[in-house]
Parts: sequence; C-alpha cells; structure tokens
Amino acid sequence: MKKIFLSLFILVMTTTLCGCEKTETIKDTITTEKEIIVDYSSSTSFENAVNKDEKVKGKIVKVLVLDTIEVIENLTKFKTGNNLIFSCNEKIDISKEDYVVVRILDEPEKIDNNFQVKFEFIKLYKNKENITIDNNEKEESNITEDNTNNDKKIKMIKESSNYIGLDKTEVEKEFKEKGFSYIELVEKKTSDSNNKNNSIYSITINNKEFIIDEEFSIDDKVIITYWKYEKPVSEYELAFIRDMSNYDLYYMFDTDTKKVVYFGTNDTYIENGMYSGEFNTGVTINWLHGEWTEKFINKDSSNTATLIDGNNFEWKYEKCEVSKAQKILDNLK
Repeated sequence: MKKIFLSLFILVMTTTLCGCEKTETIKDTITTEKEIIVDYSSSTSFENAVNKDEKVKGKIVKVLVLDTIEVIENLTKFKTGNNLIFSCNEKIDISKEDYVVVRILDEPEKIDNNFQVKFEFIKLYKNKENITIDNNEKEESNITEDNTNNDKKIKMIKESSNYIGLDKTEVEKEFKEKGFSYIELVEKKTSDSNNKNNSIYSITINNKEFIIDEEFSIDDKVIITYWKYEKPVSEYELAFIRDMSNYDLYYMFDTDTKKVVYFGTNDTYIENGMYSGEFNTGVTINWLHGEWTEKFINKDSSNTATLIDGNNFEWKYEKCEVSKAQKILDNLK
C-alpha cells in the first residue's frame, strides 16, 4: 500500500512540474539527482546574449554567484559575470560560489556600466553542489580552482600581430575550429590600395590583443577587424569653398602628392599647381602658369581657411565635402 501511494505521489509531482516553464524530473526518492532545463547555463553565455541585445525576459538562467552585494529582508542582490548585477525582492541565503537558477523578469537595464537584472528565484545549489543541466553549455567562472564547471580553455599558438594581413575568411574559420563561439567581424573602410581587401587589420579577444600561450574560454569575445577597400571618391583629400552670391569658387588639395586645383562654377577654367609647407602656418601654392604664388592657411584643421592671393588680398573659405567639390570638377572636365 505504501509503495502504491509513493508511486502516485511521484506521478502527480512529475505531471505538475512538466506544465511549468522549467522542467524538473525527480529520478527517485533516495538520491537527490535532478534535471533542470535552462536557456542559459552560464553567466558568460547569458552576458553575451545581453551584450548582443537579445530578448531575455522570461528566460531561465543558471549563474555562479561571484560576490554577494546585499542579502536582507525583501532583497537579494549579487554580482556575476563581468558586469551583471542580479536582484530580487526576497531574501535568499546565498554565498559566494553558490549556483542560482532564476527566471528573468524584465529586460536588463544598463546603469553605470553594469546590467541590472531583476529575477524570480527558482532554485539554489550551495557551494558548487552537483547539478545536471539539459543544455550543451557549460558553466564558466573566474575561479580557476573550480574544476566542477568543465570549462574548456583555448591556448593561443600565435599572437595578435601574426594575423595582420591574412585573409579574414581563413582567420574566422581558424577561430571557429579552435572552439570560440562568439566571433564578430568588423569592416574598416579604406581607399588606400595598399590595404588588401578583406585582409586583417587587427584581432582582439575581450577587446585586447593576445600573446602566445595565453588561454581563453570558448565564450570570450573575438573581434576580427578587416580592411574593406572602396574606390576613392577623389584623388584629393581636402576641399574648400567660397560661397559667392551667383557662383562658387573651390580649392582642392591632394595631401599625398601635394597637388592643388582651383576652379569655379562661373566658367570652365581649371588651374593646377603644387603646394609646399604646412596648412597650420600656411602652404605656398605654386601655379603651373608661374605668374604668381598664393598662400592658403587652415589652422588646426578647422572648418575655416584663409586665402592670400597674388595681390596679397585675403579671402575666406569654408571646408566642404570632397565628393561635392569633385562632382563640380568632373562636370568641368
């Protein structure tokens, strides 16, 4: 009779719990082995999701308590991950290195570089107590002596600088094969043909360069920055305009070759020359016709400039978009 009653009790308990957002299966009445299905089984994987603006409200998370902030009546607050602060409106007897399983009540809010996470308490596992999680993720923490989390470490066989200039597709493939799960590709646009398209500009892990034999976890953030070559809009890097009532006058400067060009919208005349000196103190323009020289001053790369013409008269110019000036120049050719 007692055995029948016990079997019915287990059946009722299993049926009741399976209808919830979490599933807990009690294997038997002697052992304490339990199984919990979670959405994020480590603070690192959860933090990665938050940093990527994933919707986490209602998700179930298992985290390792790295430090308790406050545990009083109607408030429990603790820190985990790099910048996660968890809090709930009940007192939970937690300590450093406990595991906590919780349900996220709202989308995390970032305050003072920390994500504030409100949660509903589900279960507590004291000081690394064994827990079986039906999820492929493994818990990771900054406590290196914790051998219960099965944290896989990846040792680097190259340093960051060894990847510069390599093809980004091959580098991405290499880091995926190493086991990294969070790899971000970032374009760096260039009009310099010396920078090969899709070649590596830099590579960092957790926003820092790395060295040989340095170890990382599979959830650490890898950022691969690569060159994206775009044909330059113009051979000139600087353009200035004098906005007249009926027409405009332009000066354009090629800071690589020291070429300068002058033109206006009142006619089709284009004047070419070379310049020398520094814009901050004034460059000297030598026109190819050789009849006069001019001085062009642009202090501290500001948006205003002064032209001193061959007759020593001063004229004010404003910096403008190179693409705008180039379009006018193209129509004159």
